[in-house]
Amino acid sequence: MKKVFLLLKSIFPLLMSFLFIFIKSPQILTFFFCLLLILLIIFPNKKNLNRRLKPLIITGIFILIIQLIFNQSQNIKDRLLFSYLVFIKIVLISLTIYWWTLITSPSKLISQMGFLPKNIRLLLTMTFYSVPTIIYEATQISNAQKSRGLNTFTNNPLPLIIPLLHRAFKRSETLSFTIESRGFHHIK
Repeated sequence: MKKVFLLLKSIFPLLMSFLFIFIKSPQILTFFFCLLLILLIIFPNKKNLNRRLKPLIITGIFILIIQLIFNQSQNIKDRLLFSYLVFIKIVLISLTIYWWTLITSPSKLISQMGFLPKNIRLLLTMTFYSVPTIIYEATQISNAQKSRGLNTFTNNPLPLIIPLLHRAFKRSETLSFTIESRGFHHIK
């Protein structure tokens, strides 16, 4: 029974994503959005939720503007409805995956992927554990650039991207040397 629950938990985001893609009713999608928002508000870390919602809202505004400007073949009501449906589906899929990662630890995710080859599981493990490190380093680089008077996101993102890529490549190189020195390339 526990294995069935773990399997359902591992395919939950995929099933919900397909469900959200095929639902055409804005009322049902809005209901799911409200339900998911309530589930996410229950969790104590609302700061990450705000950081997650901010780019999604910008994406929604961008979709709306594109629809209003370039889709002149439909009336305004249909354009607004279409842009809302696209926006709410993107938000629902993103928040579903975010909620799933909140309730599932990376080690459980990797253990649920036992059917994959060892090399792929190692790749997933390194990815899950390096993403928070990269986010932390991006915050540190951004703070250092701000202390020098640079605004890294509005004017020019290169002062953030270039050092971040350099650090990520250095970390990856060190990790690959470590793994290779321990003889992992011989495991089949």
